[in-house]
Amino acid sequence: MAALGKGPIVIYALDSADLDLLERWMAEGHLPHIAELWRSSARRRLGGKGYWDEIGTWITAYSGVPATRHGYYSARRLRPGTYDIEIVPLTAAHARPFWESVQDPHFRALILEPVETFPSPGTAGAQLYNLTVHQEAYALAPVITIPDPVETQTRQIYGKRRIPPFDRFHEPLGFYQRQLETNLDMLQRKGRLFRDLIRSNEFDLLVNGINLHDVVHELWPFQEGRNDPRDPEGRLAHGVRLFYEEADREIGEIQKLLPAGSTEVLLSMYGIKDQFPTQELSTRLMELLGYHVPPPRNGRSWSPLGIARRVLPEPWRFQLSQVLSDRWQQALLRSAFPQSMDFRRSRAFVLPTSLFSTHIRVNLKGREPTGCVAPGGDYESLLDEIEADFRSVIDPITGESAVASVLRTANAFIDGPSEFLPDLYVHWKSSRHFLDRAIHPKGEIKQRRPRFFRNSYHRAPGFAAFKGPAIEPGWYEESSILDIAPTLMGLLGEPPSVSMPGRDLLSS
Repeated sequence: MAALGKGPIVIYALDSADLDLLERWMAEGHLPHIAELWRSSARRRLGGKGYWDEIGTWITAYSGVPATRHGYYSARRLRPGTYDIEIVPLTAAHARPFWESVQDPHFRALILEPVETFPSPGTAGAQLYNLTVHQEAYALAPVITIPDPVETQTRQIYGKRRIPPFDRFHEPLGFYQRQLETNLDMLQRKGRLFRDLIRSNEFDLLVNGINLHDVVHELWPFQEGRNDPRDPEGRLAHGVRLFYEEADREIGEIQKLLPAGSTEVLLSMYGIKDQFPTQELSTRLMELLGYHVPPPRNGRSWSPLGIARRVLPEPWRFQLSQVLSDRWQQALLRSAFPQSMDFRRSRAFVLPTSLFSTHIRVNLKGREPTGCVAPGGDYESLLDEIEADFRSVIDPITGESAVASVLRTANAFIDGPSEFLPDLYVHWKSSRHFLDRAIHPKGEIKQRRPRFFRNSYHRAPGFAAFKGPAIEPGWYEESSILDIAPTLMGLLGEPPSVSMPGRDLLSS
């Protein structure tokens, strides 16, 4: 099967597998195949320098290129050199997955739904993308297969692509029971397809994407201990665990097909935590503290959307936005943002690129069209000021700071501020209650319940486990996600690319 003279490298890419849940359910005997792999592996928590937020972490890990260089942090981002919001595909990232850097002419790969990456037409082997892996509705990509026979196998074994709804969090219990059944069926169909592709292809690298993301978010309100009133009998209390168990079974089926001497790698870039959206709260804070300056009256837009925003009272506009389609929501957002403040006088602003964490961009001279903050000392002082303000926000329910961490991107693997990324990432503390109001020393801020009202988000650390010949099992120190690509290159007997600042975790 392997053309490099040794067993293949097999990666199980678990999208959103949570380390705490995984360890508990392994200990309780619910995940026997993962548990056996885990016990025999060199294990590391993943996070550290180079980890900013959920989006962009998988392409960072696969490429070894920091997000401050590749620039991908959301499918919706600020267009460089403007104040416009644009939708961009993952291919906009200035990075390529590590398997494209393999120099051996005999190398073959089997890349099956790898999670957050894109086709590699120059890589020999078979590839499948976007069958079930989670995507934002406004950035859905088509199914891609390489070469053509993979499309035939997919159609014959998996059947027609299905995209279950992912933005409905307030339906009756029966809806979520059907969602669990649908997602289990999709996982099983994909498992049968993957096994058929494994049997019919030679490969040195196999990447198996396992999508836990969508169904776990949908079932999170019923997760054990949350006592959702829609489920008084606890019928879905173990729904999340049931899906993990099915993923474990699929891994066990793949393991039966692997030759002796295979190296197996278990990867997850982030887990799950309790949290509700915080975007409007962040915007209100920036307005309260004067970072956002209101637009001048003579600078208002005369477009139909601009006129509607002025004529209709804000509560009416908010209620109207709740019933608009996703397409119109995105159009409204793109139209509204450039008119939302006076950018000539606003020193910093919240980017509308995340509902759960806060992405803040400084209005920097030389980078933004009408930047008003000078690089150097003024820029650094402003970051200090904004960070202190966010850390001062108090959750009135707990009486403690509502913010868990504030991360800076400037000078992280680059010189100075990033051209693409936010300057600050604010991560809010995990909470089972919606933060409809919060307290800052200079006043109270409030937010309304948004249309996308989900009670879970993502958290570090992720994890990596490496099992194979000559790999010493055990726990090792936490590592950066930037170390994954050079480590996998090392397992393939290849030197790391010069674009990879990380290290090979398994080298002596």
